[in-house]
Amino acid sequence: MVKTFIILVVLAGFNPVTGGKDLMMFPQEFATSEACLDYARENKEPLFYKTWEFYGVQKIENIYCVDKEQLEKMNIQPQTKEDITPKQKEPDDIEEWWRIPPSSNGLNT
Repeated sequence: MVKTFIILVVLAGFNPVTGGKDLMMFPQEFATSEACLDYARENKEPLFYKTWEFYGVQKIENIYCVDKEQLEKMNIQPQTKEDITPKQKEPDDIEEWWRIPPSSNGLNT
């Protein structure tokens, strides 16, 4: 079986929401780890910029070339930009408890 390698950029620190590491997987596939590492070395800045475009500028821990099959066995669930972007509440979703009743003439002071 032929191994296929892909690039992972791992951000430093831990995500406070998930408790795990934030990482970026790149879709380019390489036949050898050496080819993957050569590409990563030659394209370090574009890989960083693409990662920062998604996560915002953060310190990069490391770039790895990993066996795609082994990575798939880890069952890492990628997030999309929509998954990590805070959702704004629609007017119907806002809780009613803070509103002044219409019959009230304001706050008692």
